[in-house]
Amino acid sequence: MFLNAIYYMCHVCSVIQGDANAINYTGIVRGGTQKLIKQEIMNDQNDELLKSPDSILEELSYDSNAGKSSLVSIKSEKYQDYIKKMKLEWQEVKEEIKNVRDGKSPQRLYELSESTFKRIGKLHDYSGYRALGQCF
Repeated sequence: MFLNAIYYMCHVCSVIQGDANAINYTGIVRGGTQKLIKQEIMNDQNDELLKSPDSILEELSYDSNAGKSSLVSIKSEKYQDYIKKMKLEWQEVKEEIKNVRDGKSPQRLYELSESTFKRIGKLHDYSGYRALGQCF
């Protein structure tokens, strides 16, 4: 009985650690996209930062994470749905960055910034709630 309890506690700690990494990486995507959009609106191009969310979002996708990195993706269907929506929205942001670089108004990029911030916020919050739920 005691050994079962120890095994269970180790398993829960492992899951929480993986969720914590996902929460941190989600925060990196959130901050990075906001910084990038701000820079692009001010005509300060940052191609290196433009690449970063792609790889992180890909790593957070459960179906594409087999052995690629130490980042643990969250297998929850709801979380993965958030990731899929975020990946689509991120593609839209990148397209709008190209438009701004080609001389179009940054208004649409600003609007995408607002919706992206909210969507990543939901993803981040869900990750946190899920991690807290592992403790109770």
